Amino acid sequence: MSDARAIPVSLFALLRDELGATVDVIRCTKATLVHISHTLEDMVLHNQLAAIIFTGFQESSHWREETERYRALVNIAQQVCIFAGAPLPPESAASELRITLSGDDPLRQEWFLGILSDRFAVILCGQDQQSSVEEEALREFDTIWSFEPAVVDRVMGLLENVVAHYRPERLPQLQEARAQTACVPLMR
Repeated sequence: MSDARAIPVSLFALLRDELGATVDVIRCTKATLVHISHTLEDMVLHNQLAAIIFTGFQESSHWREETERYRALVNIAQQVCIFAGAPLPPESAASELRITLSGDDPLRQEWFLGILSDRFAVILCGQDQQSSVEEEALREFDTIWSFEPAVVDRVMGLLENVVAHYRPERLPQLQEARAQTACVPLMR
């Protein structure tokens, strides 16, 4: 395992800079992000898509709430990369990659789900506003999303750098899976 210090990567900042004025930042609650994420993941599950999935949970306890769903995704997807704070248990399958983020990693303040398949591509990314709320589901995130394959591919390339930092021994397998998954360009 590599040096566990954070690398300064913010997917939200990348998307905001990359997409600029072409997309609005919207404010979403955690409940809304859960609903959108589940809908996108259901597309992979119901259509049996051999997708590449990158997902970020701020805390490992949030990921544990989704364990059954992610077991099902691991059985279908070509590769599932889960990023979260400590502690994450070891992977349960070769197609699963778990990245334990250090406490000061900027990704710990973001919610993200990226899916790349031969049928569609999407990136959903929210940055926690860290406002005080009475219920966890009401936490607010500034959110950007895109179905543009080139944007999704760029984000996944950036996340490969994070994998290279935390789990360099797993990078070749991830790169091979990603090379085998080409998304049809978005039709205009």
